[in-house]
Amino acid sequence: MWQRFQALKKSNDGEASGTIRCGVGQRHLLLKGERDEPILLLATAQRRSPRAPIRLKHVSIQFDARYEVTATETGKSSSEWFCKVACDASSASLHGYFVELLAATANSLPDQLDDSAVDEAVEALMELFRKMAMPSRASMTGLWGELLLINASPSPQRMVDAWHVAPTDDFDFAADAFRIEVKSTSSVIREHEFSLRQVRSGRPDDFIASVVLRSSADGLSVLDLARRITPELTDAGQAKLWQLVIETLGDDAESTEWQTFDVASATASLMLVPARHIPAPTIAAGDSRFISDVRFRAQIGEICSQHAMPLSALL
Repeated sequence: MWQRFQALKKSNDGEASGTIRCGVGQRHLLLKGERDEPILLLATAQRRSPRAPIRLKHVSIQFDARYEVTATETGKSSSEWFCKVACDASSASLHGYFVELLAATANSLPDQLDDSAVDEAVEALMELFRKMAMPSRASMTGLWGELLLINASPSPQRMVDAWHVAPTDDFDFAADAFRIEVKSTSSVIREHEFSLRQVRSGRPDDFIASVVLRSSADGLSVLDLARRITPELTDAGQAKLWQLVIETLGDDAESTEWQTFDVASATASLMLVPARHIPAPTIAAGDSRFISDVRFRAQIGEICSQHAMPLSALL
């Protein structure tokens, strides 16, 4: 999607000449503004009740925006109503994320939106954009490891369906048949931090996925890895992927491009082990009612070599 966007010619304000058409009926338009900024035009009818424009840190939203749309096939123009979501031209480091998110959002929406559908879509986007101005809720290496697991899976769509809604969940992936917590490290020693709940739940279908990351100038960033996964997903899956990536990164999204890791090396290092094999401290029976959480670090290299199983065994 990013390459298609970069190839677009710029559109003047009020004009939509070079566009990427999105949605089932191809009514929503992604275009490049006069300052190279991504702009999403959501197809609407003119609002029954006017709504004031909205301005956030990285985006602006204008309702009842009228654009002259030029059809690529015929060259004919028509005047149409849209809800305009424009990214700030000065936030160039975020444009890659915006393009992917806006396209995925538009592809998951119906053809022409009424007032309530527009408001619902805008509120969801605004919530995401607000989170981009907040501190990150998880480490970038942790997110990269989760994306690697999705990419390495024989069924990326199933993994995205199972992906956590909140980065603070005990397990990164949860489905009826399994729960998986991903642990990433840039050390050669497989030492990770665990919570006792993750490894002593009593459930045989809980697993730990251990990944060793190696920095590489020729490697992939979070954005690159997410883009690699996108073609394997449904429209709804793509929207969820980009929403969770942006939610997790928060304001770190502006500084992730330089953090790149070798995908082949990381994939080869991926080890999936039943959580019950992870060594953990024991809580005395009389003390357990007073203790709500236990976190600890453990080296699991030997455990991985003894008990690792292929990801395909779960999917």
